Amino acid sequence: MQLNEIHNNHEHATVSLKVILLVFAVILVGVLGYLVWDYQNSQESTNNESTSTVITTNKTYTDANNLFSFKYDKDLTIASASDNKSDTSDKITVKVYDLTTMEDEPFGYDKKTLIALRDDLISGKVKTAKTGLYAKDTITLAVAEVCDVQFTRALDIFKGNTLVSIQLSLGATSKAKIIAEDSSYFVADEENCSGEKRWEDSKQYQEDLLADKTGTTSKKWLKNFNAILNSFAFSS
Repeated sequence: MQLNEIHNNHEHATVSLKVILLVFAVILVGVLGYLVWDYQNSQESTNNESTSTVITTNKTYTDANNLFSFKYDKDLTIASASDNKSDTSDKITVKVYDLTTMEDEPFGYDKKTLIALRDDLISGKVKTAKTGLYAKDTITLAVAEVCDVQFTRALDIFKGNTLVSIQLSLGATSKAKIIAEDSSYFVADEENCSGEKRWEDSKQYQEDLLADKTGTTSKKWLKNFNAILNSFAFSS
């Protein structure tokens, strides 16, 4: 083999090595760039979660007779009998009934209906909201009037003839935030509601709420209620 052939082969090998190193460098830069991008997005997501929908269940409610307890977020208040319904705060209402002596209340909340619900929960005809309890979860977004917009989630828990009713209702401030954040579910009604927004698709909103596809305030409402449900326990 001649000297110039050796030299040419050496140059060819050098060029090939440079090409390989260049390709490797490009791939390495791409991988590092992706890792940095992914880290920044995960940090942003974590920060958004921590400032918007993460709740702190640092308060505990125990009923006066020490029958049960549950944990709830520090931003919620326990409603009293004298509370004004127009209050802007988000409130938890707790009531305890004896099914053998309770008086009937409006909207189907009567003794006969509730005893039938309890029996259906015990038999498994109605699925319980929490394993180990006979509990029914209900979401109320409106009652009767076309302009009625509300956000109340209720939990009815049975133990023998005892019924524990827990409601988490959002006040005017949170209500306004949801209407602004999830505006596609509402429509302004000049004719019936003096221009105020009413539900356009409450059914879709409820489906999206339970699928965690709604806005920040709705998600916080969902998580606050789930925290109450998950921490609820009867005293032994």
